[in-house]
Amino acid sequence: MRPFLLWLFSAVVGGVVGSRAVKFLVASGPVRRRNYRGLELPATAGVGIIVGTLAGLALTAVLHMIFGSSQMLAEAAGSGLLLASAAGLFGFIGLWDDIAGTDGERGWRAHAHAAIRGRATAGAIKLVGGATAALILSSVLEHRFWWALVDAVIRGRATAGAIKLVGGAAAALILSSVLEHRFWWALVDAVIIALSANAVNLLDKRPGRAGKAFVLAAAGLLIVGGPTAPGLSAAIGACLVALPFDLRERVMLGDAGANALGALLGIATVLDSSHTFRLVALGLLVLVTAAGARPGLSRVIDSVAPLRRLDAAGRV
Repeated sequence: MRPFLLWLFSAVVGGVVGSRAVKFLVASGPVRRRNYRGLELPATAGVGIIVGTLAGLALTAVLHMIFGSSQMLAEAAGSGLLLASAAGLFGFIGLWDDIAGTDGERGWRAHAHAAIRGRATAGAIKLVGGATAALILSSVLEHRFWWALVDAVIRGRATAGAIKLVGGAAAALILSSVLEHRFWWALVDAVIIALSANAVNLLDKRPGRAGKAFVLAAAGLLIVGGPTAPGLSAAIGACLVALPFDLRERVMLGDAGANALGALLGIATVLDSSHTFRLVALGLLVLVTAAGARPGLSRVIDSVAPLRRLDAAGRV
Protein backbone atom coordinates (compact mmCIF):
# COMPACT_ATOMS: atom_id res chain seq x y z
CA MET A 1 0.00 0.00 0.00
CA ARG A 2 1.27 3.45 -0.91
CA PRO A 3 1.79 5.85 2.02
CA PHE A 4 -0.55 8.47 0.53
CA LEU A 5 -3.43 5.99 0.37
CA LEU A 6 -2.90 5.02 4.01
CA TRP A 7 -2.93 8.71 4.98
CA LEU A 8 -6.10 9.28 2.98
CA PHE A 9 -7.95 6.26 4.39
CA SER A 10 -6.89 7.21 7.92
CA ALA A 11 -8.18 10.76 7.43
CA VAL A 12 -11.50 9.50 6.05
CA VAL A 13 -12.01 7.05 8.93
CA GLY A 14 -11.02 9.69 11.46
CA GLY A 15 -13.38 12.19 9.87
CA VAL A 16 -16.37 9.85 9.64
CA VAL A 17 -16.09 8.50 13.17
CA GLY A 18 -15.14 11.90 14.58
CA SER A 19 -18.15 13.52 12.92
CA ARG A 20 -20.58 11.10 14.53
CA ALA A 21 -18.92 11.51 17.92
CA VAL A 22 -18.84 15.32 17.76
CA LYS A 23 -22.50 15.54 16.70
CA PHE A 24 -23.51 13.33 19.62
CA LEU A 25 -21.44 15.40 22.06
CA VAL A 26 -22.86 18.67 20.73
CA ALA A 27 -26.36 17.36 21.35
CA SER A 28 -25.69 15.85 24.77
CA GLY A 29 -23.10 18.30 26.11
CA PRO A 30 -22.23 16.56 29.40
CA VAL A 31 -19.48 19.11 30.18
CA ARG A 32 -20.21 22.80 29.66
CA ARG A 33 -18.06 25.92 30.01
CA ARG A 34 -18.35 29.60 29.17
CA ASN A 35 -16.43 30.86 26.14
CA TYR A 36 -14.79 34.27 25.72
CA ARG A 37 -18.16 35.92 25.04
CA GLY A 38 -19.79 34.38 28.09
CA LEU A 39 -21.84 31.82 26.15
CA GLU A 40 -22.24 28.48 27.90
CA LEU A 41 -21.29 25.75 25.43
CA PRO A 42 -20.46 22.04 25.50
CA ALA A 43 -16.69 21.71 25.95
CA THR A 44 -16.53 18.23 24.48
CA ALA A 45 -15.58 18.57 20.80
CA GLY A 46 -12.08 17.43 21.69
CA VAL A 47 -13.37 14.12 23.00
CA GLY A 48 -15.00 13.47 19.61
CA ILE A 49 -11.72 14.33 17.87
CA ILE A 50 -9.86 11.87 20.09
CA VAL A 51 -12.39 9.13 19.27
CA GLY A 52 -11.99 9.80 15.54
CA THR A 53 -8.20 9.79 15.83
CA LEU A 54 -8.23 6.47 17.67
CA ALA A 55 -10.46 4.99 14.95
CA GLY A 56 -7.95 6.07 12.29
CA LEU A 57 -5.10 4.58 14.32
CA ALA A 58 -7.08 1.34 14.66
CA LEU A 59 -7.29 1.13 10.87
CA THR A 60 -3.49 1.12 10.65
CA ALA A 61 -3.29 -1.58 13.33
CA VAL A 62 -5.80 -3.78 11.50
CA LEU A 63 -3.98 -3.37 8.19
CA HIS A 64 -0.72 -4.27 9.92
CA MET A 65 -2.28 -7.51 11.19
CA ILE A 66 -3.49 -8.34 7.68
CA PHE A 67 -0.29 -7.35 5.84
CA GLY A 68 2.29 -8.32 8.44
CA SER A 69 5.21 -8.20 6.01
CA SER A 70 4.83 -4.47 5.30
CA GLN A 71 7.57 -2.47 6.98
CA MET A 72 5.64 0.77 6.48
CA LEU A 73 2.58 -0.60 8.28
CA ALA A 74 4.74 -2.03 11.06
CA GLU A 75 6.34 1.36 11.72
CA ALA A 76 3.00 3.16 11.45
CA ALA A 77 1.35 0.73 13.88
CA GLY A 78 4.21 1.12 16.36
CA SER A 79 4.05 4.90 16.30
CA GLY A 80 0.26 4.64 16.41
CA LEU A 81 0.50 3.03 19.83
CA LEU A 82 2.47 6.02 21.10
CA LEU A 83 0.04 8.47 19.50
CA ALA A 84 -2.94 6.65 21.00
CA SER A 85 -1.27 6.67 24.42
CA ALA A 86 -0.53 10.39 24.14
CA ALA A 87 -4.07 11.23 23.04
CA GLY A 88 -5.56 9.12 25.80
CA LEU A 89 -3.29 10.35 28.60
CA PHE A 90 -3.41 14.05 27.76
CA GLY A 91 -7.08 13.88 26.79
CA PHE A 92 -7.95 12.38 30.18
CA ILE A 93 -5.88 14.99 32.03
CA GLY A 94 -7.53 17.78 30.05
CA LEU A 95 -11.00 16.34 30.59
CA TRP A 96 -10.34 16.36 34.32
CA ASP A 97 -9.65 20.10 34.13
CA ASP A 98 -12.78 20.63 32.00
CA ILE A 99 -14.89 18.90 34.64
CA ALA A 100 -13.27 20.08 37.87
CA GLY A 101 -11.49 23.29 36.84
CA THR A 102 -12.68 26.80 37.65
CA ASP A 103 -12.54 29.95 35.55
CA GLY A 104 -10.75 31.77 38.35
CA GLU A 105 -7.48 29.86 38.00
CA ARG A 106 -6.41 29.48 34.40
CA GLY A 107 -2.92 29.28 32.91
CA TRP A 108 0.14 27.31 33.91
CA ARG A 109 1.51 30.03 36.19
CA ALA A 110 -1.63 30.03 38.34
CA HIS A 111 -1.61 26.23 38.42
CA ALA A 112 2.08 26.09 39.37
CA HIS A 113 1.54 28.69 42.10
CA ALA A 114 -1.30 26.60 43.52
CA ALA A 115 0.83 23.45 43.45
CA ILE A 116 3.71 25.20 45.25
CA ARG A 117 1.32 26.36 47.94
CA GLY A 118 0.10 22.79 48.36
CA ARG A 119 -3.39 23.36 46.98
CA ALA A 120 -4.46 20.43 44.81
CA THR A 121 -6.50 22.39 42.28
CA ALA A 122 -7.71 20.79 39.06
CA GLY A 123 -5.21 22.84 37.08
CA ALA A 124 -2.32 21.93 39.37
CA ILE A 125 -3.19 18.25 39.02
CA LYS A 126 -3.33 18.69 35.24
CA LEU A 127 0.07 20.41 35.25
CA VAL A 128 1.76 17.64 37.24
CA GLY A 129 -0.08 14.91 35.34
CA GLY A 130 0.86 16.40 31.97
CA ALA A 131 4.53 16.68 32.91
CA THR A 132 4.52 13.09 34.17
CA ALA A 133 2.80 11.78 31.04
CA ALA A 134 5.26 13.65 28.82
CA LEU A 135 8.20 12.16 30.72
CA ILE A 136 6.79 8.64 30.44
CA LEU A 137 6.22 8.99 26.70
CA SER A 138 9.64 10.54 26.08
CA SER A 139 11.35 7.76 28.03
CA VAL A 140 9.75 5.26 25.68
CA LEU A 141 10.98 7.26 22.69
CA GLU A 142 14.48 7.52 24.12
CA HIS A 143 14.54 3.97 25.50
CA ARG A 144 17.94 4.26 27.16
CA PHE A 145 16.56 6.84 29.61
CA TRP A 146 15.82 4.18 32.20
CA TRP A 147 19.29 2.67 31.88
CA ALA A 148 20.72 6.09 32.69
CA LEU A 149 18.65 6.19 35.88
CA VAL A 150 19.68 2.65 36.87
CA ASP A 151 23.30 3.52 36.18
CA ALA A 152 22.92 6.63 38.32
CA VAL A 153 21.65 4.61 41.28
CA ILE A 154 24.51 2.13 40.98
CA ARG A 155 27.10 4.91 40.82
CA GLY A 156 25.48 6.70 43.73
CA ARG A 157 25.86 3.63 45.93
CA ALA A 158 29.45 3.10 44.82
CA THR A 159 30.50 6.56 46.05
CA ALA A 160 28.43 6.47 49.25
CA GLY A 161 31.54 5.96 51.38
CA ALA A 162 33.02 9.30 50.30
CA ILE A 163 29.99 11.37 49.44
CA LYS A 164 26.61 11.72 51.07
CA LEU A 165 23.94 9.54 49.48
CA VAL A 166 22.06 12.40 47.87
CA GLY A 167 25.20 14.08 46.56
CA GLY A 168 26.51 10.81 45.21
CA ALA A 169 23.28 10.06 43.43
CA ALA A 170 23.23 13.54 41.91
CA ALA A 171 26.84 13.33 40.76
CA ALA A 172 26.24 9.85 39.42
CA LEU A 173 23.20 11.04 37.49
CA ILE A 174 25.31 13.72 35.81
CA LEU A 175 28.08 11.26 34.98
CA SER A 176 25.75 8.57 33.72
CA SER A 177 23.82 11.04 31.59
CA VAL A 178 27.06 11.90 29.80
CA LEU A 179 27.60 8.21 29.09
CA GLU A 180 23.93 7.71 28.25
CA HIS A 181 23.45 10.88 26.20
CA ARG A 182 19.88 9.99 25.35
CA PHE A 183 18.94 10.83 28.94
CA TRP A 184 19.13 14.52 28.03
CA TRP A 185 17.20 13.99 24.81
CA ALA A 186 14.51 12.22 26.80
CA LEU A 187 14.17 15.37 28.90
CA VAL A 188 14.10 17.54 25.77
CA ASP A 189 11.45 15.29 24.25
CA ALA A 190 9.37 15.47 27.44
CA VAL A 191 9.51 19.28 27.40
CA ILE A 192 8.54 19.37 23.71
CA ILE A 193 5.53 17.10 24.30
CA ALA A 194 4.39 19.01 27.39
CA LEU A 195 4.86 22.46 25.82
CA SER A 196 3.10 21.35 22.63
CA ALA A 197 0.07 20.34 24.67
CA ASN A 198 0.23 23.64 26.53
CA ALA A 199 0.65 25.67 23.31
CA VAL A 200 -2.51 24.32 21.69
CA ASN A 201 -4.30 24.85 25.00
CA LEU A 202 -3.15 28.49 25.01
CA LEU A 203 -4.50 28.93 21.47
CA ASP A 204 -7.92 27.59 22.43
CA LYS A 205 -9.24 31.02 23.45
CA ARG A 206 -11.28 31.83 20.34
CA PRO A 207 -13.56 29.68 18.15
CA GLY A 208 -11.58 27.52 15.74
CA ARG A 209 -8.18 28.97 16.56
CA ALA A 210 -6.64 25.85 18.10
CA GLY A 211 -8.14 23.58 15.43
CA LYS A 212 -6.74 25.69 12.60
CA ALA A 213 -3.31 25.81 14.23
CA PHE A 214 -3.28 22.05 14.67
CA VAL A 215 -4.31 21.34 11.08
CA LEU A 216 -1.61 23.67 9.71
CA ALA A 217 1.11 22.31 11.99
CA ALA A 218 0.14 18.68 11.34
CA ALA A 219 0.05 19.31 7.58
CA GLY A 220 3.58 20.69 7.82
CA LEU A 221 4.73 17.54 9.61
CA LEU A 222 3.01 15.41 6.95
CA ILE A 223 5.35 16.94 4.37
CA VAL A 224 8.23 15.40 6.28
CA GLY A 225 6.43 12.07 6.29
CA GLY A 226 7.48 9.41 8.75
CA PRO A 227 5.65 6.73 10.72
CA THR A 228 3.35 9.19 12.52
CA ALA A 229 1.82 10.47 9.26
CA PRO A 230 -1.21 8.09 9.26
CA GLY A 231 -2.05 9.03 12.85
CA LEU A 232 -1.72 12.73 12.12
CA SER A 233 -3.94 12.26 9.05
CA ALA A 234 -6.62 10.65 11.20
CA ALA A 235 -6.44 13.55 13.66
CA ILE A 236 -6.63 16.09 10.83
CA GLY A 237 -9.73 14.39 9.43
CA ALA A 238 -11.42 14.37 12.85
CA CYS A 239 -10.41 17.97 13.54
CA LEU A 240 -11.71 19.23 10.19
CA VAL A 241 -15.20 17.84 10.80
CA ALA A 242 -15.27 19.44 14.27
CA LEU A 243 -14.09 22.87 13.08
CA PRO A 244 -17.46 24.07 11.68
CA PHE A 245 -19.15 23.38 15.03
CA ASP A 246 -16.36 25.21 16.85
CA LEU A 247 -16.37 28.20 14.48
CA ARG A 248 -20.15 28.61 14.80
CA GLU A 249 -19.86 28.52 18.60
CA ARG A 250 -21.98 25.42 18.97
CA VAL A 251 -19.25 23.62 20.91
CA MET A 252 -15.78 24.22 22.31
CA LEU A 253 -12.69 22.11 21.86
CA GLY A 254 -12.08 21.93 25.61
CA ASP A 255 -8.86 21.15 27.43
CA ALA A 256 -9.30 17.46 26.58
CA GLY A 257 -9.05 18.14 22.86
CA ALA A 258 -6.45 20.91 23.05
CA ASN A 259 -4.11 18.87 25.25
CA ALA A 260 -4.50 15.74 23.13
CA LEU A 261 -3.92 17.52 19.81
CA GLY A 262 -0.87 19.30 21.19
CA ALA A 263 0.55 16.04 22.52
CA LEU A 264 0.09 14.43 19.09
CA LEU A 265 2.13 17.24 17.53
CA GLY A 266 4.79 16.80 20.18
CA ILE A 267 5.06 13.05 19.60
CA ALA A 268 5.25 13.55 15.83
CA THR A 269 7.94 16.21 16.23
CA VAL A 270 10.05 13.93 18.40
CA LEU A 271 9.60 10.80 16.26
CA ASP A 272 9.90 12.24 12.77
CA SER A 273 12.59 14.91 13.07
CA SER A 274 16.29 15.39 13.69
CA HIS A 275 17.86 16.69 16.88
CA THR A 276 18.36 20.09 15.27
CA PHE A 277 14.70 20.37 14.31
CA ARG A 278 13.71 19.35 17.82
CA LEU A 279 15.77 22.15 19.33
CA VAL A 280 14.24 24.65 16.90
CA ALA A 281 10.76 23.40 17.79
CA LEU A 282 11.61 23.66 21.48
CA GLY A 283 12.67 27.28 21.01
CA LEU A 284 9.45 28.14 19.19
CA LEU A 285 7.35 26.45 21.88
CA VAL A 286 9.14 28.43 24.58
CA LEU A 287 8.35 31.65 22.68
CA VAL A 288 4.69 30.67 22.32
CA THR A 289 4.49 29.85 26.01
CA ALA A 290 6.08 33.17 26.93
CA ALA A 291 3.76 35.08 24.58
CA GLY A 292 0.78 33.26 26.08
CA ALA A 293 1.71 34.58 29.49
CA ARG A 294 2.54 38.16 28.44
CA PRO A 295 1.29 39.99 26.43
CA GLY A 296 -1.08 37.14 25.51
CA LEU A 297 -1.49 35.25 22.25
CA SER A 298 -4.78 36.98 21.40
CA ARG A 299 -3.08 40.37 21.54
CA VAL A 300 -0.17 39.12 19.43
CA ILE A 301 -2.49 37.61 16.81
CA ASP A 302 -4.69 40.72 16.65
CA SER A 303 -1.61 42.90 16.05
CA VAL A 304 -0.50 40.96 12.93
CA ALA A 305 -2.88 41.42 9.98
CA PRO A 306 -2.34 38.03 8.23
CA LEU A 307 -2.72 36.17 11.51
CA ARG A 308 -5.79 38.21 12.40
CA ARG A 309 -7.48 37.38 9.08
CA LEU A 310 -6.62 33.69 9.37
CA ASP A 311 -7.86 33.63 12.93
CA ALA A 312 -11.21 35.23 11.99
CA ALA A 313 -11.76 33.11 8.86
CA GLY A 314 -14.88 30.96 9.02
CA ARG A 315 -16.41 32.50 12.13
CA VAL A 316 -20.05 33.50 12.04
